[in-house]
Order: sequence, then structure tokens, then C-alpha cells
Amino acid sequence: MAHEIQSDSGWGAEVARGCAESCGVPVALWKNMLELMYGGHTDLAWRLFDESWPAKQNGKSAFIGQFCKQLSTSHYWPDLEQTIGACPQK
Repeated sequence: MAHEIQSDSGWGAEVARGCAESCGVPVALWKNMLELMYGGHTDLAWRLFDESWPAKQNGKSAFIGQFCKQLSTSHYWPDLEQTIGACPQK
């Protein structure tokens, strides 16, 4: 899965800061992260994130900040926060 996401054509030249969707990161990355998190596999979601992010791709910190900010707006956040904890600083 990580290899497929790394080679996805959805990667942009730069990750757009403050963007909520289509920000230069393939949908497959955040979609699969969410599925893992909502399924109780937060550890695998963060691992997928780390293994999928191309080494030469900028914006990793910007993306994770935006991802966590958006995630915290979910009405499921109180339950998710217990399993996710603090979002990692990347």
C-alpha cells in the first residue's frame, strides 16, 4: 500500500498550506490513514504515513498539521483522541 501511494500521480510539487482537500497529497494516503484510524489501528495509520511519504516530497509537517486539525473537527474526535493521542510532530 505504501509503495502504491508513493508512486501515486496525485503528489503535487508542493503541499498547499491551509488546504482542506486536493492539496498536493494523494487521496489514497489520507483515505487509508482515516480507515485505519477509525478501525482502531492508529499505529498502522502513522506507519503508513511515514512509509508512504516520498523522501524528496516537501510539506510533510504541513500536511500532518492540516490532517490533525481536520480530524479534530470530527464529531467522533472525543473517542478518536483517546486512541490517537497527540498527533506526531513530523
